[in-house]
Amino acid sequence: MAGTSIEWTRGEDGRPGKAWNPTTGCDKVSPGCGLPRFAGDATGGCYAMAMAWRLKAMSQAKYQADGDPRSSGPGFGLTVHPDVLTLPLHWRTPSRVFVDSMSDLGHARAGRGFLARVWATMAATPQHTYQILSKRPERMRRVLSSAEFQDQMQAALGQLAEDRQARHGRGAIQQAPPWPLPNVWLGTSIELDCYTRRAGELRATPAAVRMLSLEPLLGPLPSLDLAGIDWALIGGESGPAARPMDLGWARDLIALAQQTGTTVFVKQLGSRWAREHGGRGKASNWDDWPADLRIREFPDARGRQRMLRIPARRAGVRSTRPGTPPVKDPRCQLLTADTRGHLAERQDPSCKTTSASGTARPAAPRRRPGPGARLSSPAPSTGRCAPAGRAASARPPARPAGRSS
Repeated sequence: MAGTSIEWTRGEDGRPGKAWNPTTGCDKVSPGCGLPRFAGDATGGCYAMAMAWRLKAMSQAKYQADGDPRSSGPGFGLTVHPDVLTLPLHWRTPSRVFVDSMSDLGHARAGRGFLARVWATMAATPQHTYQILSKRPERMRRVLSSAEFQDQMQAALGQLAEDRQARHGRGAIQQAPPWPLPNVWLGTSIELDCYTRRAGELRATPAAVRMLSLEPLLGPLPSLDLAGIDWALIGGESGPAARPMDLGWARDLIALAQQTGTTVFVKQLGSRWAREHGGRGKASNWDDWPADLRIREFPDARGRQRMLRIPARRAGVRSTRPGTPPVKDPRCQLLTADTRGHLAERQDPSCKTTSASGTARPAAPRRRPGPGARLSSPAPSTGRCAPAGRAASARPPARPAGRSS
């Protein structure tokens, strides 16, 4: 499939990742899926639904099944695509792959047999790292915890090897991969505090790396438990009708992650913040951010000490135009992964963090907030913890309302 510009799919060398959509289409289940801009807005603020509408109008074969108008839309009915299952086998360069950017593998209409074939492809391509997000972690837990599903995956893997041997004269595919697959990062999305239960479902699911997408962040998450979570992605909503993200909510999550050893990736501050500060887009350029939010860390699933170069937009590296090498600060240029697989800067006695003005200052100690600590401001009434409302078919807007990527 096509490459993707999503920042957290980039490789350690800054090379863009890929998007792979073995299924397309979905149904909205919570406010993070977007809200309609106006009565009859059939895209409902979902970037993927709006894109599917356009692709259907362009006669794209993968987007011809219409979804339920109450929760989906034209061209966005859940559809499986067996013809793209083997696509990653043809990618020679190891890549990070965002799976189902246009769908949700946890959807009830994505059958277990088909999911077993998806997992078989991922098992057959250990050179790639697959990143999966689902707003339906309870189903992912039931499926991936099942011994029957693992047997189905092994059978699909054997069939994949036989087909490869018959077509290409080679079938060297590992037939007994470890479980859970070490190259599959599994995650769920949480946008409001009443959905923090999804983190518990994720913790109970077999996964080499567990990740949370806290985007679009629509309110504080005081009930969130990051224990057992390897990676937290934080971001505000994008789009012309984006709902606001209080930066205090993001700071609270960063402090919480420091307590649990969870790596953090702040993706963007959102379109509302960008407009309020004279910018454009979704505020993904961290040069414009407060210095304490400039955090973009990656987990390491291998669980052993190893040195990694700081990604181009990490602290200590000044961002440059796309296509030009980053200008590295001579201080703190390397990261190390501890035995849990979390990244941390390798400090030498003279290494100090640097403020936005360039003045060196000692690194702040990690402290647990006391019982009387002040919390961030409460969430505005921009979303509810309730099923997505009815959205009638209508003429599509030129751009989606609020989108989360």
